[in-house]
Formats: sequence, structure tokens, C-alpha cells
Amino acid sequence: APPAAPPAGTNGASAEKKVTVAAATAKVKTTEAAYKKKPKDAVAKKAYAAALADLGHATMLDQSIPPAKRYPTALTHARKALSLDPANKQAKEDKKLIEDAYKQMGRPVPGAK
Repeated sequence: APPAAPPAGTNGASAEKKVTVAAATAKVKTTEAAYKKKPKDAVAKKAYAAALADLGHATMLDQSIPPAKRYPTALTHARKALSLDPANKQAKEDKKLIEDAYKQMGRPVPGAK
């Protein structure tokens, strides 16, 4: 018989992206402080954007947050990440996923212009 698959979140690929909201929030605070000290530093800006994208993603996946709060908050983080780094793949994917879900439900997209 083939070996049993490892429990979800234990293999390298998914464990790498499994970030808690608390950990992501802490990372946003440290990267935001570094970015504010050196706003012209492209590396600091990209790190802050990546931290925001991770926070948005963690928020989107956190089942303990009610959906009415979870998705608009995740969308806000994704949009802010994209305003800093328009090429951020995680933020792009999450923004599209959330906006598409609202559209499929026939509901207005939060914060849409």
C-alpha cells in the first residue's frame, strides 16, 4: 500500500504559506516601520507589500473571522499591497478571488470604485 499522505499543512509547500493572522500582523508592523523610515527603499517597500499580501491571505483563510468581516478586510490588505507593489502575485490572486466571489453572489464589491 502507498504511504499515507501527510496531514494538511505539514508538507513544505503548504506549511510555507500557512501564516497566522497574528504572525502576519506582526510582520506588517515591522515591515511598515522599516518602509516609513526609508520610503524610497524599494526592498523595504516590496517587503511591506508582501507582508500586507500575507496578512490579507491569512485573513481570508481564517475561519474564526466572520465572512462579513473577513473578506472586506482581506480585500483591503490585498489592495494596499498592490498599491505598493502592483506585481505582487498573492495580492493579485486574492483580490481577484474575493471580487469574483462577490460578483458571483450578485453583491457589490466592498470598496469598489
